[in-house]
Amino acid sequence: KRGHSPAVVGNMAAKAALACWRTCESFHHEHIPSSVVSQWQAAVAEAMVYNEAAPDHVIVAVKDLAISSGMSSSESSLSTARIATRAIVDHHLLQGRDHGSTASIAKSIARLCGLEDHKASVVSADVVCKSMINTMGNIDDVSLAQNALRAVLATGLTTEEAANITGRAIAQPMAERLIREGVDTSSVVLRLTDAVTACGTAVEAANITG
Repeated sequence: KRGHSPAVVGNMAAKAALACWRTCESFHHEHIPSSVVSQWQAAVAEAMVYNEAAPDHVIVAVKDLAISSGMSSSESSLSTARIATRAIVDHHLLQGRDHGSTASIAKSIARLCGLEDHKASVVSADVVCKSMINTMGNIDDVSLAQNALRAVLATGLTTEEAANITGRAIAQPMAERLIREGVDTSSVVLRLTDAVTACGTAVEAANITG
């Protein structure tokens, strides 16, 4: 919706998504799965971030949709933190912003969504890692893992926590990317193990890779 203010776009998108949800619910005579609600939340967040809405506007629109769909207060806070943070982090990284400062911003956004400090660190760390996998181009697996670890440390987690969260967060999206690129199974396992080990999780590397 070019030409409209970010707040108007977000409001329109939230209303449209909520109308879809209510229509589907009445049509199917059952509760719409949270995964479907999450897709609509993500669409609202991406539309608003694309239109350069302020983070607090994004949070309000995404959270309103979560609450309207029947989520509890704690569920809506967590859902909003993951989805709003991901949309904003993706946008920042695609613009070439610094990973560490982006991770700090992600934590601030998660806190604004209502998460306590440590949970905000964990959620923002997970989001930043997954976003880095999808937005960083020509870089080897180990360097990507090390960059991700440095970004995660900027959220305030301890070295041990950061290593574990980074290893687990990068594993699946990295494996999926390698498989999409046509890398053979043995090479996927070896490259993934090297990347996860580079996060400082040598003991858990085999379990995480598995």
